[in-house]
Amino acid sequence: MGKTTLGKALAGLVKPASGVVEVPRRALYVGNDDYVFDASVYENIDLWEGYSRKEVEEAARLAAVDFPLDKNAKELSEGQRQRVLIARALLRRPHLLVLDEVISGLDQQTAERVLASVRSRVSICVFISHRPVEAEKIVEVGEGRVKHVPVQHLQRLEERQAGEPRPGEETPRLGKWPAPQCRLFPRRSL
Repeated sequence: MGKTTLGKALAGLVKPASGVVEVPRRALYVGNDDYVFDASVYENIDLWEGYSRKEVEEAARLAAVDFPLDKNAKELSEGQRQRVLIARALLRRPHLLVLDEVISGLDQQTAERVLASVRSRVSICVFISHRPVEAEKIVEVGEGRVKHVPVQHLQRLEERQAGEPRPGEETPRLGKWPAPQCRLFPRRSL
């Protein structure tokens, strides 16, 4: 099982080969390759479901959509497209939201702002990312296994990448702590 398969299983899109995954009501999965229609940004967020203009605009604001809602979504950059996908999900008010590599096209400041909005609106957030994000729980997925990674390991990895080891600690060698690949961030229990 890989990261994406795990994310889709958590959202109820695929069934595990063995065991059970209990999926909360209104679970959504957003992947980096999710489809954007040849239509306006507004229509791509609403998906012709008739949400009010105010609701669509609020979801767009939360996802840092800072470009015209009447712009054709096919003309967007990767980061803009990713923000539309996140706004689309936020509009539907999920209890569980899995975001699979959908901040890769965002600069650090925008990513932090968008993820803060997601955390404030969604009960359980699962971020699948190669980019470090703030998380309460971190797991590594590899070779069909899921392994908890202590947050301290992530901090040491980030310090190593920044070239700033903690006082009294030798700089870890490459490979000593694996880069976290799937981050779980539950804000509260359902």
